Amino acid sequence: MSRLDFTARWQGSLTGAVIGAEFGYLRATDPARFAVSTPADALGIPLEPILEPHEEPGRINHRKITPFISLGVRTYLARGGRATPEDFAEELKNDAAIAGPVFFWDGIHSVQEVLKEGMHPRLGGFGSTPSGLICAAMPAVGVYHGADPDYAYLDGVELASVAQPRLGADWAGLCAAGLAAALAPDATPESVIDTVLRLAHENNRDLFYQMNYPTRGAEWMQTASDADFAAWWLNYYGRGFGRPADHWGGVNPMAFILPLLKRYADRPELFMRLVLAPQPPTWTGEFAEGRSPYAVIGGALLGALHGAGLFPSEWRAWAEPQTAPWKPLGTVITRRLEREREAIRVLDELAAPRPGELSRLHDKVYGCILAG
Repeated sequence: MSRLDFTARWQGSLTGAVIGAEFGYLRATDPARFAVSTPADALGIPLEPILEPHEEPGRINHRKITPFISLGVRTYLARGGRATPEDFAEELKNDAAIAGPVFFWDGIHSVQEVLKEGMHPRLGGFGSTPSGLICAAMPAVGVYHGADPDYAYLDGVELASVAQPRLGADWAGLCAAGLAAALAPDATPESVIDTVLRLAHENNRDLFYQMNYPTRGAEWMQTASDADFAAWWLNYYGRGFGRPADHWGGVNPMAFILPLLKRYADRPELFMRLVLAPQPPTWTGEFAEGRSPYAVIGGALLGALHGAGLFPSEWRAWAEPQTAPWKPLGTVITRRLEREREAIRVLDELAAPRPGELSRLHDKVYGCILAG
């Protein structure tokens, strides 16, 4: 349980997301750094962000996915409250940073084009290839719906559907839900894991089974040394699973985060190394996206659970300035809480018992049923 206030934790979540984007870019552009001789070597991989990237002329394969984090935040800032797919689409289609010439973002570029041509936002994801990239926009959804993971899942799926088919939208919804669960006052790594698995079981059984087995496997490894855990992770579940045909555009980030969360939620250096280090067995979306979405959502979860103070000071020195434009999100969150408090006040007043008759709330509900 965190003793930090809600503001410190949601701001820590965004800081963690930026940290994940930086190290995800490092993984994508410097894979040799992560090509360890033994699994135990992964525990010591040097993590040094590339703060001033150099791009060769011609095709650009990778860029930092920080613009996707910003996309989610800007959607809520522009709306000033709960965002709709229309709001998300308006921000996405005009996002110049996401429209940049990055080869592995071409699926998202196609969505931007069809939105500009008049495609209805709620149909924009039809025909798209599932991509973990849109999951990187989910920290804002989890923060806005902090402590309400069911609502975060619903809105995560809705917003992601602008650019994703059902599978990719479910990945995003589960990321948003996990982040909202991590912001609950009594949140623990175990409560986050249980919430994500519950929502997957209720809404997409295939994803539940995909995540449940490696997560339970990690539970069996809890008493192992870090070196033995790394061997299990890098040789088996950390590498990916399922059919490669399903992974062309990306893989469910939570499948690679939940198994690490209980053991490493308070050890960010080891978490980042292990979530990024595994080598996928085939040319898949994991290679294309550089595992960046896993690091973004994982970093956001660690920040939500423990605040930005969990991360090394040298990381915060370059991450926190990047989150400065997002601080007004606090005003949007406050507005949401004020509306919910007023709704609760009104409902409590209506539900107050009346001697010898139904409460006004009961009476109104009964009247609606009779009228129907």
